[in-house]
Amino acid sequence: MIKKDYLHRMRLYVLISGKIAARSVNETARLVIDGGADAIQLREKTISDNEFISLAGEIRDITTKNGTLLIINDRVRVAREVNADGVHLGQHDMSITEAREIIGSEKIIGVSTHNIIQARQAQKDGADYI
Repeated sequence: MIKKDYLHRMRLYVLISGKIAARSVNETARLVIDGGADAIQLREKTISDNEFISLAGEIRDITTKNGTLLIINDRVRVAREVNADGVHLGQHDMSITEAREIIGSEKIIGVSTHNIIQARQAQKDGADYI
């Protein structure tokens, strides 16, 4: 199944971050997968790219073994490095076009939107989900 097609069947998409988790990110990932998560968005705003790559690689191993999608928040190059299923972009991150050039056409790109104008623009620009 194409990963983008999987989006239509998703029931539970969980955002995890070491900053807000009471447990380690790895343990949190395992717990949310056990709880039925179809996708995990890994969001770490305060660690270096190298630290993020290391952490994301560990989470990637967990999600791959369990058939869960891994979406990386903001950092497109980290997503490419760990072969994540996609990336989630904010309004002030790089464009969908730039992100698509880096991670490829088969990967998922989501976008945060805060109003109907942004939602329509994200759809027009090719976001897979908002």
